[in-house]
Amino acid sequence: MSTCVILLIVGAAAVPFAAIIAAVAIPNLLESKKTASEVEAVISLRQISTAEEIFKLRYARYGTFDELQQMGVIDISITQATTPERARSGYYYSLSVAEDSWSCTAIPVGLGSTYSIDQTGSIRTSSKPRILIERDKEDSSSRRW
Repeated sequence: MSTCVILLIVGAAAVPFAAIIAAVAIPNLLESKKTASEVEAVISLRQISTAEEIFKLRYARYGTFDELQQMGVIDISITQATTPERARSGYYYSLSVAEDSWSCTAIPVGLGSTYSIDQTGSIRTSSKPRILIERDKEDSSSRRW
């Protein structure tokens, strides 16, 4: 009987200890996942920039996602990630193309920074809530990656 009591006490002490470990580990894991998603979004924007420059060299204009994909200069997983439902690693992409310019925005599905790039190759970021981003895009901070 005393063995059962000891096991019960040890088990009862282990539950709070496990809860403390989880309370520390889970936020760190979530932050790491968020950071990895943001890095992947920046890498995808760089790939889009390279694809646009290759397309422009060949056709003397910038291309749409479909055209970039058909030319084979960009991965289909990026070109299809155009809605929150089809997001790639927590981000979806909005590409605007004109004859002499283009811009692409990586938009997080949940929390996270929004990133954008254009024909200059500069990546800009904004950590503002998405509701505010549409109202004042030009107010976003710039950061070179």
